[in-house]
Amino acid sequence: VRRGIPFERLDAILQEHRAQGVDALDVDGGEPTLHPDLHRTLARAVELGYRRINVTSNGRLLADPEAARALLATGLTSLSISLHGDIARVHDGLTGVRGSFTETMAGIRNCLAARSPDVDFAVNVTITRDNVDRLERLVARVHKMGVRKVNLQFLTPFGQADRGLLPDPEAATKAVARVLDRFGTRMALNV
Repeated sequence: VRRGIPFERLDAILQEHRAQGVDALDVDGGEPTLHPDLHRTLARAVELGYRRINVTSNGRLLADPEAARALLATGLTSLSISLHGDIARVHDGLTGVRGSFTETMAGIRNCLAARSPDVDFAVNVTITRDNVDRLERLVARVHKMGVRKVNLQFLTPFGQADRGLLPDPEAATKAVARVLDRFGTRMALNV
């Protein structure tokens, strides 16, 4: 979908699925924080009785502390921010947006500072040929910031993620094993 779905349609979808017993909502991209009715939609999901509400974001708009506080105040139960490099060169190269690393890191810091303990917070990392050798550094960096959950995702080549970004499978396996060995007892790691 290239443009935001109107709130009235989102409300109808939420009502329809809730009536069928669905109680989990996962909102991801494109980029959900760009939708003008995101907060209203999340509040409506809470009102309708959704028990688990996740938003996955690139975190860039959450570099504004007020934006981070406002999103966390909607009633969502989990928030995941995607980070694809431990340094700007790698992250910005993968996102194709100069400065996105700085904004995403600020968004992570702001969310960590503003979230209540009952909001599950994670960093998502898609493993590519460009970041596979720096995976351990990336996890170390976010761990030092206070992140206690990281989702390591193997690249699925579709959309803008082409096969040329696939890492060598053996290198990726070894990189994930090093992360598990080093951080497996200190944080939640999902592969």
